[in-house]
Amino acid sequence: MSFSSFRLIRKELKVPPPPSPGRFSTFGSVSRPAFAPGIPHPSTYGVKQDMQATSFDSVAKPRARYDRPKLKTTRELPEIKSRKPLYFALGAGALSLWAAFLIYTANQERLSSSIVRQCILKTKRTQNAALLEALGDGITLEPVWWMLNQPWVNGQINMPKGQIDVSLRLFGSKGGAGTLYFTSIRREKGAPFTILRFKVITDDGRTIHLDPKEDFENAPTV
Repeated sequence: MSFSSFRLIRKELKVPPPPSPGRFSTFGSVSRPAFAPGIPHPSTYGVKQDMQATSFDSVAKPRARYDRPKLKTTRELPEIKSRKPLYFALGAGALSLWAAFLIYTANQERLSSSIVRQCILKTKRTQNAALLEALGDGITLEPVWWMLNQPWVNGQINMPKGQIDVSLRLFGSKGGAGTLYFTSIRREKGAPFTILRFKVITDDGRTIHLDPKEDFENAPTV
């Protein structure tokens, strides 16, 4: 059979001609037929044909996937106030409480000392006519509110150094009041204490001296 007869038979049977070598495209090691321009590829059916390929001109870089949301109204961040004044106030409060505690314990120590107790006992049992006339019977210590209704003993009691100098408020049954002053020193170690001052000054200005031998016979000898 000649070639012209073969072509005539194919034309009558309407058999498409074999593809030419240039109409095949290779993808890896598999040969696939290249479709003519204008004819869509079967894998693109149902896909818009006006899509264009994207060309990249640089190396891929990490980018935001979406734009950050923007606030409707822009406002400044609130200014954080310094806490130093609060810390200073707390520190001052703690120091005040500690100082008040030390003052209270020191006063309780002076109040419970033997010399102050002897002063209170002798003034309660005194027979001094001037003191009884000014204050009355039932002489006792005057409490103060800022010491939790405890008497306030002013001064110092330092037995190792031999120095005693205290003062405390007194009031009696007649409504009179005054301040008791007691001072005693020890001139040398092992020597007895010497009473230098033992008197009461009333609120109306009268000074009443108490006799140490009569009103305070047992001076401390520690």
